[in-house]
Amino acid sequence: MAHEKILIVDDDENILEVIKMRLEAVGYNIATAISGDQALIKAREELFDLVITDLKMSPKDGIQLMEELLLINPEMPIIILTAHGTIENAVEAVKKGAYSYLLKPFDNKELILHINNALEKQKLKNKIKYLQTIIQEKYGFDNIIGKSEKMKKVFKKISQIAKTDSSIYIYGESGTGKELVAKAIHFSSHRANAPFIT
Repeated sequence: MAHEKILIVDDDENILEVIKMRLEAVGYNIATAISGDQALIKAREELFDLVITDLKMSPKDGIQLMEELLLINPEMPIIILTAHGTIENAVEAVKKGAYSYLLKPFDNKELILHINNALEKQKLKNKIKYLQTIIQEKYGFDNIIGKSEKMKKVFKKISQIAKTDSSIYIYGESGTGKELVAKAIHFSSHRANAPFIT
C-alpha cells in the first residue's frame, strides 16, 4: 500500500476532489491547492514526494509553478495535467523539468501508472545517491592512512590529479596501495558517478 505524499494543484475544485478521491483510494496521502501560490506555501511547509499540477491556471501557470517548486525541492517529480495539450507544451514542460505530461480527460490507471513510475524512478535516484555517498566515504583519499611527508605529497597529488582528464599510471610494489590510490582519484573526480572498473 502506498503512503507517499502527493500535492495536487488545480484551480477547478471539482477536478481536485475527483483526483484526490481516486488517489486516496489506492493509499496515497493527498494534499490539495487551488492556486500556484497556495501550492508554494504548502511545499515550503512540508515535504511532498510528488506534485500533480494543472497547466492552465492564473496568475501562475503550471510551468511557472513547476519552476518555483523545483527551486524548493529540485528532486521532486512533477506531473503536468492539461486539457489544452500541444506537443510544444509537452516539450517545454519536460525540458523545464516535468517528469511527465498527461492530457485531460485521463484514465485513472494511466495517472496511477505515471505516479508509480515517477516515484519508483525517484527512489532509484535516491538509492544511487546514497550508495555513491557510501563509496565516496569508503574510497575517498581521507581514508588512506599515512602521516609522513611522502604520504602528504601523495594526498596532494591525488587531489590535483582528480581534477584533470589525464590518463594516470600508478606504479609500485604489490601491496603498496595502488588500487586504493586509483579509487581515491576516481571517487574524488567528476567521473565519480561512472563505474570504477578494476
